[in-house]
Amino acid sequence: ETREDLYEMIKAYEQIVAIRPDLSWVHNKLALAYITLGRFDKAAAELESTLEIFPEFTRALYNLGVIYESQGKPKKAIEEFEKILAVDPKNLDARKKLGILYASRENWEKAIEQYAALVEQRPHMANFRKALALLYFRSGQLENAGEHFLEAIAGDPEDATTHYLLGAVYQEKGDLDKALEHFIHVTDIDDEALKAYLKLGLLYGEKNMPGMVISVLKKAIALGAKSEAVYLLLGTANHQQGDSEK
Repeated sequence: ETREDLYEMIKAYEQIVAIRPDLSWVHNKLALAYITLGRFDKAAAELESTLEIFPEFTRALYNLGVIYESQGKPKKAIEEFEKILAVDPKNLDARKKLGILYASRENWEKAIEQYAALVEQRPHMANFRKALALLYFRSGQLENAGEHFLEAIAGDPEDATTHYLLGAVYQEKGDLDKALEHFIHVTDIDDEALKAYLKLGLLYGEKNMPGMVISVLKKAIALGAKSEAVYLLLGTANHQQGDSEK
């Protein structure tokens, strides 16, 4: 649709709502046309007035929440998405938005609450479970994080990102052998996974395995690692191997 088409649509919708203000879907269409044109203030005003007439119109609540989110007003966006759940507790779109918004504010408890509900509603949707596991990890709940990452891997054994995150969980828990297992699996899936090679270098260093440190850090350097810490760790490993010149 061209801008001219949108202006024509707006005129038509405005005429309809002037005659039939009881048609909630027309108010919403008008707001969407304003959004498409980037006129967010007009769209918000239209949705707010619509909700005065139809306070439980969930699509209008959702669109208003999206506008507030795009305007950098997370508290107001959260209010709108919470109103949706009060009317429709199984609304996946509102729960996802709330989970994202609460996580962005580091309100881990509320974010976890939303994604736990999403996993309960859609237990076979791997992305919900991975997001829940990541929230547990960020909030320091390592046991719960590990449990959900393991369930996610059971459904998708070759997901390198989930293996990497599970490796990070085991590393935080001090289980270096299991951490190594998952970081190695990442490199088996993707032999250019630089972050995994760096993790392996650190873990092999902790386990006093200088030969393995040298092997994985050479690969990391070949992939573009340039930090002083990498060269320091590599130099230490070479010294342990008796090669002081390197």
